Amino acid sequence: MRNRSWKLIFPAGVLIFFMFAAPVEAKKFQELEIPDNITVEQTELFLQGVGMRVKYNIIDVYAGALYLQGASNPYESRRTAKDILNSDEAIAIRMYIETGMLTQKKLVTALEGGLKKSTQGNAEQFEDETEKLISQGLEQKEEVEKSDVVDFVYIPEKGLQLIINSEHVTTVKCGVDFKKAFFGIWLSENPIQKNLKEAMLGN
Repeated sequence: MRNRSWKLIFPAGVLIFFMFAAPVEAKKFQELEIPDNITVEQTELFLQGVGMRVKYNIIDVYAGALYLQGASNPYESRRTAKDILNSDEAIAIRMYIETGMLTQKKLVTALEGGLKKSTQGNAEQFEDETEKLISQGLEQKEEVEKSDVVDFVYIPEKGLQLIINSEHVTTVKCGVDFKKAFFGIWLSENPIQKNLKEAMLGN
């Protein structure tokens, strides 16, 4: 009898959770005032989608927004993750930090781990680019604080830019291969969080 009651209650509980979870997350995104487009190096990029990076199912780490070149209405130009990663076009991921628990060291570790997943364990081929991004970029900021805004922007023929709170920190000279590996942290076949990937793609 108890088991039968539990089976009846559990789906209802799940339904109630999702009924409230989606509006709460949408409200957070509204409060962040995420722009529909950004301009970097005279290149205009348009918002494709935004999602929340979550740890342990309870901690909101950051909201991740994906920006691409293309039509001003992203719903007219939905693209696959594979196409986005393979194309030598400008791309940006903007992170809105949502917790004070994400230290500089944890951010570095997370990016290194994500790069390893993205490249299926072959991240050593991008050792030089990764080291420059860390030593000349991320390590220049002593701490990562809640409400910080961190941009990773790839511009063809220039490389990967790190921008923190609207201030340019460094540019790592790289080609499309590193762009594919780096943004694959979020968009590859083995991303750091699958539902974050889908949300950033606008699905």
